[in-house]
Amino acid sequence: MIDGSELDTFTLITTTPNDVTAGIHTRMPVIIHPENYEHWMTAHYMDVFDLMRPFPAIDMHAWPVHPDVGNVRNQGERLIRET
Repeated sequence: MIDGSELDTFTLITTTPNDVTAGIHTRMPVIIHPENYEHWMTAHYMDVFDLMRPFPAIDMHAWPVHPDVGNVRNQGERLIRET
């Protein structure tokens, strides 16, 4: 910022869903596989587009969670326990 203060921000990059997430939403976050962390952090931005693909479904699983998970006022581990 012009006044020298810091502004903490982030960007969520999405891609097409894999077989695990396709039944939940039409897109999913880009998830960088641990074996690609160094490449993601050190490569020129044009060289990481190949990493912006759906995460392998074989490496994921999904389960139903409590409906309250969609409200930011609700907190706690109970929200992500399988219902």
